[in-house]
Amino acid sequence: MAGADTAAHQGAAAGPGAAAGPGAAAGPGAAASPDVAASPEAVAGAGAGTPLYVDGHGAILATDLTLESVLGAMRHNPKALWRLPLWIVAGQARAELASRASLDMALLPLNEAALTRIADARAAGRRVVFVTHADAALAGAFADHLGLFDAVIASTAETPLDRCAMREAIAADAALHGGTVFDYLGRDPVLLDAARRGASTDRRHKGETIHRDRPGLREVVKALRVHQWLKNAFLFVPLALTIDRAGVADIAHSIVAFLAFSLVASATYVVNDLLDLQSDRRHASKCLRPLAAGRLSIRQGAGLGLAVFAAGAALAAMLPFAFQALLACYIVVTLSYSIAVKRMLLLDVLTVSGLHTLRIMAGGAALGIEVSYWLLSFSLFFFLSLALAKRYTELAEVGETADRASTGRGYRYVDLETLALMGVCSSFSAVVVLALYIRAPVTLDEVTHPWLMWPICPLMLYALARIWILARRRELQEDPVWFALTDWRSQVTFGLTALIYLVAHVV
Repeated sequence: MAGADTAAHQGAAAGPGAAAGPGAAAGPGAAASPDVAASPEAVAGAGAGTPLYVDGHGAILATDLTLESVLGAMRHNPKALWRLPLWIVAGQARAELASRASLDMALLPLNEAALTRIADARAAGRRVVFVTHADAALAGAFADHLGLFDAVIASTAETPLDRCAMREAIAADAALHGGTVFDYLGRDPVLLDAARRGASTDRRHKGETIHRDRPGLREVVKALRVHQWLKNAFLFVPLALTIDRAGVADIAHSIVAFLAFSLVASATYVVNDLLDLQSDRRHASKCLRPLAAGRLSIRQGAGLGLAVFAAGAALAAMLPFAFQALLACYIVVTLSYSIAVKRMLLLDVLTVSGLHTLRIMAGGAALGIEVSYWLLSFSLFFFLSLALAKRYTELAEVGETADRASTGRGYRYVDLETLALMGVCSSFSAVVVLALYIRAPVTLDEVTHPWLMWPICPLMLYALARIWILARRRELQEDPVWFALTDWRSQVTFGLTALIYLVAHVV
């Protein structure tokens, strides 16, 4: 930084953010910045003696540094969070969370409109100060990354900055660098008013805010991953297998179970996205998710997740206790997966396979029927193959540099062939279970001509083998479960399978 000033406040940290000139780039984080509606034109023509104070929350950042540090600590060091109440009592919470968050400042989403105003101010030779209630270490690291600030005002362990303290710090700093007149870019109403009152004597100076569009329905739907609700169609499998003796009440129960499971699953998706903000921002396509891109704030995401969870829980209360217990199990396992299991070698794919199988069990529980051992065995191998295919495609996409740091998973590029071998073996195991079921005593008791079901085996083998061939060709660009449900060839295969099963049980 060219002649950085120390902020004149007990709780202010002098940020070492180097001034990189008026055209300083914002780094990769700017690529993920949200759309903003520009407020009135910036005060680029203000005098060089008038400092500009840029608020981190709601101005330059499309996220909240403090909340980012909380989520980062939960992601990287969840075991230490049991001490959070002690840190809060001791006034060390911000610093302790910041030290454990491991935030990559280059990935944070930025407001392009704010960057433009800052660049204009620096071009006019003005002093630009970054102000935030976040920890001074985080604020300094962010200022260092951008290289656009002359100083930083932030929280320290001795003096945490709430809004009142921040206003006092800005007033004290402004008194040293321009008297009572200053410009402010942010959302604090008192500071905006103070800056605008200064404008009454000099029209070049004013406070302004960066207006951001409220997240629309499209962003909400994307955050909830409503398209993933199709996976919960597996809850209808028990109903489909017993359709000959199902009544209207059974159909209604299956629909309510589907909606309850889908809403709760959406809540867990939001939690997963909140915990995976950093890794999602590194991903070529996941960086476009509303939370990762900053189009949906962390607070909005948390509120949305709580709302859909409450709705799902209310629907689940209408169904048998067995369904509620399985849904609770799904929540616990899914959250464990998001926090830790997804980074554990092999346990991640086994968990994913189990969660899909649990959907089928929940569908049976909603109807008050017991799902057969054969169906559960087939499902475990079937979904394990698809889970391994997903890990295979993720690893292949990263390439030879793939490791735990770059993928957020417990695999390395050298594991690619092993994953493929395990996945293909799981596919064949699923078909073997299916073949054994066709000749099992329980089938012979229910079906007069079980040989009619033999064509199901090659159909399933075709569907699974094709997925793996596409994965090996690097042509499988999406979740294999989603692919299996939406690909027309797979749909034809599953349709023929259902038709053959129905004919075998009717004839």
